[in-house]
Amino acid sequence: MTSMKLLPLLLASVLAPLFAAGSDEPTPVTIKLTNPDKPAILRLSIPHGEVTIVGSDRTDISVESSAEPQKKESVRPDGLRVISSSVGYSFAEKDNVVEIRSDAAGGGGAEFNVRVPKTTSVEINNNWGSEVTIESISGDIDIRNLTGEVTLKHVSGGALVETMNGEIDASFDALPTGKPLSFTSMNGEVMLKLPADSKANVRLRTQNGTILTDFPEDTLKTKTETSAGLYGQRDEIARAAREAYREAAHATKEAVAEARRALKEAGIVSGDQPPAPPKPPVLPAIPSMVGGKVVSGTLNGGGTEIQVATMNGDIVVRKLTNE
Repeated sequence: MTSMKLLPLLLASVLAPLFAAGSDEPTPVTIKLTNPDKPAILRLSIPHGEVTIVGSDRTDISVESSAEPQKKESVRPDGLRVISSSVGYSFAEKDNVVEIRSDAAGGGGAEFNVRVPKTTSVEINNNWGSEVTIESISGDIDIRNLTGEVTLKHVSGGALVETMNGEIDASFDALPTGKPLSFTSMNGEVMLKLPADSKANVRLRTQNGTILTDFPEDTLKTKTETSAGLYGQRDEIARAAREAYREAAHATKEAVAEARRALKEAGIVSGDQPPAPPKPPVLPAIPSMVGGKVVSGTLNGGGTEIQVATMNGDIVVRKLTNE
């Protein structure tokens, strides 16, 4: 009987450390702002991973990531010095401009959960591609993404979003005055959700897709434009798209080769300086789109300039509902 009673205790003592290790949560890093009362700018360069940014009533920036903040040098409990880790990130703040950079040694990715003041403007450059979610931000948004979905929720600032492969889903609580909105995807649906009383000038273009809306005709007044030489323009766009993909593939191949060389060098060269991480591929410019189905018009008489373009995918403009 005594041994039977001790068995659960022994199991608990053995399994507890395992559960504790599996439930370790990343430790948030807090970044103080030089002027907490003024809007901040957050710049992220994340070659690969998932990025979530949420605005709230706070005066600093909190970063929580599956990657480790980079340190000059650290010593493990077994006495070995860490001179290069698989995935890490660095951050810096100056005059309310916060920069977060992640290295991609070995091609690894990481998750980033960032909490910022609501008025923060966000600039994201993802060279290999990431899924990006931004929520409750009134500052301006600038996203350049190679591959991955982009989701905006409860935003109200100016926006420029470009992705080569991925859907764009943007929900606005209000439209900014005097600031344009632009959304471009080479391959993917673009969904815009706007308040029913929004005032905007719209221009919507898709090469292979449908343009849809649930706004009534007397609210969103549109006309369909025709383009001369449409088929020749489609051929030119397809050629430009293929060239952009070739550039991206070539740049990615070079980055992978450089990563392999760096890892090989790390195994045969000893010293205090770790090999430099591979440079991420340069994000190719999205070709300008002409031709296709083009719809322009005014929403509630006109106002904020909105442009949406996709090569392969639908464009949907819906009335905002409670989410």
